[in-house]
Amino acid sequence: MRFELKSLESYGAANTPAERQKLLVTLTQEYMRHLSDCVRGEYRDRLIVTNPDLRLYTRALNIFTELQVRACTCAKNMKG
Repeated sequence: MRFELKSLESYGAANTPAERQKLLVTLTQEYMRHLSDCVRGEYRDRLIVTNPDLRLYTRALNIFTELQVRACTCAKNMKG
């Protein structure tokens, strides 16, 4: 936990309640920016580029592929 908090220092200090509130707002804005980029399919940020599982298109494609495989398996079982 301390390591994760330490890595957040790049976003600013969090020693006082006001600094913690400012950091929370900054992190929330950063999260929303990443989420919005993913929804729009804009994968420019290094975090999203290096982690395909964060891309909604990739997740949807994986789910569709799994659904397709299961539907084909089910259809084969019904023919037999």
